[in-house]
Amino acid sequence: MQQRALRRFLSLVSLAALSACGGGGGDDPAAREDALARPSYSVGGTITGVVSPPFGDQIVLSIDGGSYVEAFAATTGAFTFGKRLFNRDTYNVTVAGTVPGYTCSVTSGGSGTILRSNVTDVVVSCVLIPRYDVPVSVNGLPVGNSVVIQNNGAANQVTATDNKIYNFPFQQYADTNYFVTIVSQPAGASCTVPQPFGVVTPDMLPIAVQCGVR
Repeated sequence: MQQRALRRFLSLVSLAALSACGGGGGDDPAAREDALARPSYSVGGTITGVVSPPFGDQIVLSIDGGSYVEAFAATTGAFTFGKRLFNRDTYNVTVAGTVPGYTCSVTSGGSGTILRSNVTDVVVSCVLIPRYDVPVSVNGLPVGNSVVIQNNGAANQVTATDNKIYNFPFQQYADTNYFVTIVSQPAGASCTVPQPFGVVTPDMLPIAVQCGVR
């Protein structure tokens, strides 16, 4: 009789302990959220400063500092990552690829922790990189003649008909290279570029083109 009573007592104690530890199905909200499909949240914001980019250009952003990236149209306006995050996930938005001709960076709201709401305050600011004229100075060209000069390829040419300064049609970014050559010589004369190579600077002097009668 005493043994049956002892076994019954031990069984009741075990059931009480199991219930206290949650084994009987507690009412913890966090546990219920993990057990069910958790809600997800978006991360996004605004791209600013992009003015009339070439058609099709994109800016590439990362939501986690570099591992996961998405491409967005290179234009001023709102953006939202397609990848969604869960509550308590962290995010770290960085620029992985910028728009040609611009420098872009995350200037506000780039990192944080998801707190049961969408993130809409990330700001990506873009600044236009200035471009500069590449001038050439033609000297010694005989009257009534012309010389064709190009810089970095046939698409960027000027036809000089007088002894003066000309700018090539396409401007260049600072610290990029120029390469000036003569494409077509004037009749009865010859033109050369003594220093055809160089680097573009904001205050660069004209590149000399020296002509003379043959």
